[in-house]
Amino acid sequence: MKFAVAALVGLATAAPIDKDTELAFVNYIADHGKSYGTREEYEFRLNIFAQKVAVIEKHNSENTDGHTLGLNFMADWTEHEYKKLLGFHGKKHHNKHHKKHLNASVALETPITDAPASVDWRTQNAVTAVKNQGQCGSCWSFSATGGMEGRYAIKTGTLTSLSEQQLVDCSTSFGN
Repeated sequence: MKFAVAALVGLATAAPIDKDTELAFVNYIADHGKSYGTREEYEFRLNIFAQKVAVIEKHNSENTDGHTLGLNFMADWTEHEYKKLLGFHGKKHHNKHHKKHLNASVALETPITDAPASVDWRTQNAVTAVKNQGQCGSCWSFSATGGMEGRYAIKTGTLTSLSEQQLVDCSTSFGN
């Protein structure tokens, strides 16, 4: 524990933070309802925030790939904290019916020649608001419902938010 506190203090004092970045951090804290128990924790999170702001500003100033980055509720998280969100964390479960479909491939019979170079589905009302899966390891259900929501909106003109939780609840026999 003493080592962890020393590491926090060491990282928090690694580089001086300018007043604009600290003001942005204070606004970030207010916007996301965050609080820190100690001055050391505050400085540690401020340092992480400042590093991410620098990465965002560098990327957005170069903008070689046509998209911009921004801040979200994870802007003060360590890489380790972020990686805890990724992937499935449950027990492995093998389903004999699932295995036969793993190597299946789908080929397009008709080449697509008239597709636009890009489409922003947000402007077409085919994407729901950003959702937060938390730490439950259910990313698969968010991608599944996101795809179905978009396809349904394109087909019917009605954007409907579907329930990721319902998929997770109904898949317990598959190891979730």
